[in-house]
Amino acid sequence: MRTYRATATILAYHFALPVVFTSVLIAMLILLPRLILSDPLLAVFLIVWSLGVLWSWYQYLTTAFEIHSWDDGTYEFRAVARRTVLRAEKIRSLGAGRFDPYFVTLKHENGTLVLFPQIDGFHDFIARLKKFNPQIVVKGL
Repeated sequence: MRTYRATATILAYHFALPVVFTSVLIAMLILLPRLILSDPLLAVFLIVWSLGVLWSWYQYLTTAFEIHSWDDGTYEFRAVARRTVLRAEKIRSLGAGRFDPYFVTLKHENGTLVLFPQIDGFHDFIARLKKFNPQIVVKGL
């Protein structure tokens, strides 16, 4: 079994973003409650900011930061809140993210996974994956 893991620096950075966004949201709710209720534009901004906070937490919790590769072509992709096990034959493509090119999108038979591209040994992971499934399309990496 081989393990590929995102660097500690990139994990810390991606954890810091939702924490900072949440802190700003909490500060606005504590410091500006009357102003928020009296100004509709600020209320709309707060709603949009809240949605951004939720999205950043969703991204952090569901983006795979660790990959386990077994010699039989089975792969386990681990995120903070999710674990997905796939056979290499079920994976269709790997590519830069559609909306965020700093992430990797892995499309498989049942859906899509998002991976941190700053994973140690990522090119070895791709080579092993192509060995088990030569039909995988790799674009933009």
